[in-house]
Amino acid sequence: MKSGRVTITEVAKAAGVSTATVSIVLNGRTHAVAISEATQATVIAAAQRLGYTPNYAARALRRQRSGVINLLISTLINPYFTEITAAAHKAAEARDYQLNIVDVSQAGTKSRALEQLRGGGADGLSRDGLLLRRRRPVHAPAALTQAPVKLARP
Repeated sequence: MKSGRVTITEVAKAAGVSTATVSIVLNGRTHAVAISEATQATVIAAAQRLGYTPNYAARALRRQRSGVINLLISTLINPYFTEITAAAHKAAEARDYQLNIVDVSQAGTKSRALEQLRGGGADGLSRDGLLLRRRRPVHAPAALTQAPVKLARP
């Protein structure tokens, strides 16, 4: 049964190219393989026409990283945390990570963020300037990480 999600196979068929070509173009890896600008434009147009959006869950499984870092903040009212949030966002964006701001003043949110990290739903998290990592190192400015801490798996 069709889920309603447009796949790269459908984009490839509409563009008249292989699924490998679609993957290369849509993931911005055209520098690694010679694909003409005309073919790239055809693939992008087909993806837009069909309403293609990446399947981020599948991408995370394939890449073994989610592309997400959780930033645990106890309050955004404090200017110190606002500055940390702005710097963390800038650092994450520069490295193609999504930064999720988690308000840990609510009961259970901190433990859910840690579970997300352990389960692979986030590649790292930061609390009070310390960076906790899952599998692979997450690069952030030293001012944000201070001393990296490895999260032990249960």
